[in-house]
Amino acid sequence: MKGKHYTSKFSGVAGEVVRGFISPSVFSTVIPVCFVWLAFALVSYVLAQVLPPDSLSPLLGCTALLVAGFLVGKFAVPASQGDTHAGFLSPHSEFGDAIFFTLRAGVFILLIELPLIGLIKALDISSPSFWGIGSQSGFGWIIGFIVFVLMWLAPTVSWLLASYCGSIADAFTPGPWKWLFQARRKDLPAFYAALIGGWLVFLVIYLVPTVVLSGAIADALTPTEAKTPAQFQQAMMMQMLRPLFVFFVPIAASSILIGRLIGAFHQGVGRLEDSGAYSDSSAIKEESFGTESQAIVQELRQEAEASPAESFAAYDKDPSESLISWVRSECGKNEQVLAVFLVGHRTQTEESVVPKLAIEIDPLAKLGDIQKLKKHFGDSNPPMPLIYITRDNRAAVEQLGFRLFQKK
Repeated sequence: MKGKHYTSKFSGVAGEVVRGFISPSVFSTVIPVCFVWLAFALVSYVLAQVLPPDSLSPLLGCTALLVAGFLVGKFAVPASQGDTHAGFLSPHSEFGDAIFFTLRAGVFILLIELPLIGLIKALDISSPSFWGIGSQSGFGWIIGFIVFVLMWLAPTVSWLLASYCGSIADAFTPGPWKWLFQARRKDLPAFYAALIGGWLVFLVIYLVPTVVLSGAIADALTPTEAKTPAQFQQAMMMQMLRPLFVFFVPIAASSILIGRLIGAFHQGVGRLEDSGAYSDSSAIKEESFGTESQAIVQELRQEAEASPAESFAAYDKDPSESLISWVRSECGKNEQVLAVFLVGHRTQTEESVVPKLAIEIDPLAKLGDIQKLKKHFGDSNPPMPLIYITRDNRAAVEQLGFRLFQKK
């Protein structure tokens, strides 16, 4: 498109996320995250004493992914609502939000990693001959590297897909895959560049503090005097694991960066124009979000065409307190609602102008969410009839109606 740079709004938001992640204030969020991982390590240590290794490794691997998904969800949910510097106890993220995010991501992780695990078993990657140590050729290194990269990408891709879904059922539809790999594929390099670059910058800046903190953790877990064989074994294990503790804090903190970037990725939509301003018009949104969003925009436009500008009329009466209360309670908490107006309206079957609530819904919302929202409004006993508008007829409504709500 001439005159438009294909620079996503996410690129600027990602830079802001990284800037907040490398600021010293992030340690107020890193500390509770570290405690979560320490609790997981403690539970793992207890389980290692009672479970055989063959069953312990898969269990700990799955549990670690669930814990990581929960922590990522704790920061992805508020970031998707614009709070890209949210802490561990953000008011924009409830405990249930992170749980459901984890469950949705778990479905995608299974869909992606189970075939990879089957491939690893089928190729017998653990065998030395696979890696060319013996009679086999060196192509095993190439295949092994590809599998390793895919295994590393699987969790982050799953979390990105989960951020799009509104329910677990959505994970079994093609919508999330189309959104990520068609509509938003140009943002994926920026996402991983911000993720890897931000983490490395954090590691460089806070290398000395993390070494000191990690050493203190290792010393706290090491017995001062090894009087028994068990204490001696624990002391030896802590000495061997001490180098790994250096990376404990940066690795634990990575869930903060990943979650915030995923939330920013979800809400960072638009293109940078020549003027330097971001454009998020309906045309760009429709083009950017592919087939599913085109269907959403088409549905909303059909409703808008049923209410042309000449069907609206001025309405100069003050809204009642009950009406204002309903709008605040029902529309103010829904992210899909962009604006609400009180306006006069008349259809072809109505003889006179009728006061109605004109609700503008974000065309970026999923079609299923819009349908659920309309059903919810219908079941909530609205104080007057409802109509739904788009930007195609908002100008007439804004000129003639009384605005009751505007999304910030």
